[in-house]
Amino acid sequence: GDNIKQLSFRVKPKSGYWRAGFKLCDANQSDLPLRSQDSLLFHVGGQQSDGCIGVAGYINGYEKEIRKPLNYKNDGAPIDVHFEINDKNWFKCMVNNSTQFEDRVNPNILKKAFLLAWGDGFNYEVNFDNIGYQKR
Repeated sequence: GDNIKQLSFRVKPKSGYWRAGFKLCDANQSDLPLRSQDSLLFHVGGQQSDGCIGVAGYINGYEKEIRKPLNYKNDGAPIDVHFEINDKNWFKCMVNNSTQFEDRVNPNILKKAFLLAWGDGFNYEVNFDNIGYQKR
């Protein structure tokens, strides 16, 4: 029933192509579809083709989005992901302590949180650990 204030976890990729992150949404939604109205999706991922890691984030499906490469190699090293939101509903999504996505969000989408991993049709393996959260 309480809104989420912070969410953090570590991702340990074990394959060349992978995606891993979180989805925040209102109380009536589920994890799928990944991009939907009244949600925030943020994830990191590796590509087999270039061996690099990138980040993507979406508010309300496509209303506001980011996609950008990170200066990390897809070599299986752990990646720390952190989300926090202040009392004015301004959020930050960070990767290895570096802010990658920030904006204002409707507090109604802070009711549910899902940790997700997927491979867009590729075989993948991703492990999560150091999972923590704080409610408002």
